[in-house]
Amino acid sequence: MKVLCLIFFSVLVLGKANFVAKTAEDVLKFDDECATELGEPADRLTEFKKGEFKEDRLSFCHVHCVAKKMGLFDDEKGTDAANMVKQLKSNNDESEENMLKVVEDCIKSTDDKKEDKCVWAFTGFVCLGEQGLKASPV
Repeated sequence: MKVLCLIFFSVLVLGKANFVAKTAEDVLKFDDECATELGEPADRLTEFKKGEFKEDRLSFCHVHCVAKKMGLFDDEKGTDAANMVKQLKSNNDESEENMLKVVEDCIKSTDDKKEDKCVWAFTGFVCLGEQGLKASPV
């Protein structure tokens, strides 16, 4: 049993350590996949690919879907701070310490949104943007 627990823990740790920041090509592919999965109209997908999001259900759920595919959001735990900082490092000039503080503050500010996974993910995305950080390389 101890060996099984050790293997499970090792897989979890290695999974976190192996996170690779996603490229623009990755994000565009995830945009397409999410549009198909969510049945989004083509005009909205075009907007999303330009970084144009409205305060509506379609935008909320698109961001949620893409963030999950990027490895930045989990439906149980919310935003993965470590992965988010790694992603942010590829798109921003801020120090890692400053980015981590912003990410942690945004995570705290979205705690009351956990009931709706789409809103939870979207609110975190907006929070980062309001603080001048860009998670997507697109």
